[in-house]
Amino acid sequence: MKPVDIDPTILEQAADWLVQIHSGETAAVNNAEIARWRAQSEQHEVAWQRAQQFIGIVHTLPPELGKTALQRPVSPARRRAIKKLAVLLVLSPAAWQAWRAQPWLEYTSDYHAATGRQRHVTLADGTALLLNTATSVDVIYDRHQRLVWLKQGELHITTAADSSGMDRPFRVQTRDGVARALGTRFSIRQLDHGSHLAVFESAVEVTPRSRPDRKAIIQAGQQTEFGEMAMQNARPVAHAQEAWTQGMLVVRDQPLAAVVDELRRYHVGVLRCHPDIADLRVSGTFPLMEVGRSLNLLQSTLPISVTTVSPYWVSLVPLA
Repeated sequence: MKPVDIDPTILEQAADWLVQIHSGETAAVNNAEIARWRAQSEQHEVAWQRAQQFIGIVHTLPPELGKTALQRPVSPARRRAIKKLAVLLVLSPAAWQAWRAQPWLEYTSDYHAATGRQRHVTLADGTALLLNTATSVDVIYDRHQRLVWLKQGELHITTAADSSGMDRPFRVQTRDGVARALGTRFSIRQLDHGSHLAVFESAVEVTPRSRPDRKAIIQAGQQTEFGEMAMQNARPVAHAQEAWTQGMLVVRDQPLAAVVDELRRYHVGVLRCHPDIADLRVSGTFPLMEVGRSLNLLQSTLPISVTTVSPYWVSLVPLA
């Protein structure tokens, strides 16, 4: 289902109805009253249908939606739950699935960095990992290999020589294939439909998962994207692409929509860009770990306004 513009207040009302029904307060829910609410406008009906889809796909709600928190209609915990649920209702079903899986990845992964955070990890051989926002990895070191499984997110890796004396290869596994380091510094990111690799020192050998005959070596200063069946031709990598390791986003003449897409990775909740301002050109340097500050910088240099419904719900709109 493609996201549509719905008044945040209406989504909160739909979330409130949903919370009441899901919490076992059904006896207190008047179906006729819900029907009257749905009939008020098309947005009301779309919000209700989205709420129904949410329950059908997710099955379980955030911990804040527990019955204890819901027993008092005006409790702060309940209001927080409703606001968080309203944020989720604006997302697509695919995004709901991703949200549902996120907590499990945190608890079942060897290392995890939450949304809006980064984490440094030094492995047993001295290899340095930097986990970017919303990243989860498993690490497998045994007699035959040094393997990092990138389950989601983005990694920056500075490999160390194998100190075991067994000359074990260092590899990163994604859904799409394997990247084998040839003594190097590189980054790798799991995308929705492929994996992105950028090499900053030495070289990396890439092997698509289902086509090992199509392996290729990506040299320093090059980048590529690969899927399980194929790989794009290597192209130059910009020095600014490594800036995220310093917590910065460096932009040179990019559309505002692309900048917002990148900042959205570091924002907990919904971050939207109005289509009328999506093509505005942006240049500058923006702090990734302070999304609010970055949005204020954009607002100070572009004819846009940043509207905040809650810390979880932020929109960029044309300047009135």
